[in-house]
Amino acid sequence: MDQVYEITGIKKVCQDEGVSLVIFDKRRMRDKFPLTTQLDECDHLVSLPKLKTHELTLITCAIKNLFGLVSGTYKTELHKNYFAPPDFAKILVDIYQAAKPDLTIVDGILAMEGDGPATGGIPRQLDLLLCGSDCVALDTVVAKIMGITRQEVLTTKEAASRNLGESLLSRIKIEGENVEQLNIRPFILPKNSTKTINLPPLVAKIFKSLVRYYPYSLRLKCIRCGRCVKVCPKQCIRLAKVGIKIDYSKCIACFCCQETCPAAAIGVKKSLLAKLIGL
Repeated sequence: MDQVYEITGIKKVCQDEGVSLVIFDKRRMRDKFPLTTQLDECDHLVSLPKLKTHELTLITCAIKNLFGLVSGTYKTELHKNYFAPPDFAKILVDIYQAAKPDLTIVDGILAMEGDGPATGGIPRQLDLLLCGSDCVALDTVVAKIMGITRQEVLTTKEAASRNLGESLLSRIKIEGENVEQLNIRPFILPKNSTKTINLPPLVAKIFKSLVRYYPYSLRLKCIRCGRCVKVCPKQCIRLAKVGIKIDYSKCIACFCCQETCPAAAIGVKKSLLAKLIGL
């Protein structure tokens, strides 16, 4: 973590401003998950997310950023226990419900599209800053800017169903830029994000079981650093002579490996049905 602070320049800024840097190494259980004990010691919580696409949650912004409050390696446990996107979205909203920020500032100056949120994504210059106290409203506005409907973002849909914030754009008071007049082209979404298709429940269940996405090794890019092996919640990745090997019988397609890979060496493999219907 200290290296991250150093390389990103955060460490120097904090030294110049006399601000203490902390590492979330201590935690306290709150229902299903432990959150950093720093929450018990601060008067106000300010969250600073980047505006990005995300393989698992479609976007990572105001609500998703709070996953960082989960201390230590327990993030891996949550990925392992709640790997289905709707279940993981509920956990993220649980965290938001337990630790609502007083202010969230979204950094959309240099955003990311494509296979975000890590090295697989494509930088996108937006020159936008957004801020507010309602993370649901912020994520709704961000989705609009990105060309995504609020219903496609599972965290926004779940939080709105619990009345934790406003998800109707017409009811959100927006100061500054007119969102309707920004003329930003829709974001390129992650390859594993499926189009919304209205089907009967039973057909939809069968459809979802056949349309699958898996990580795979781009061997020519792989630097065999082993980070994907360490982060995998199911321990189904091992280093090979060239690249990595993935045991697909155990893989839950959480894409933690892709998110942590520094060399953008993990791609997305589609099931046969996904290829046939062009998803």
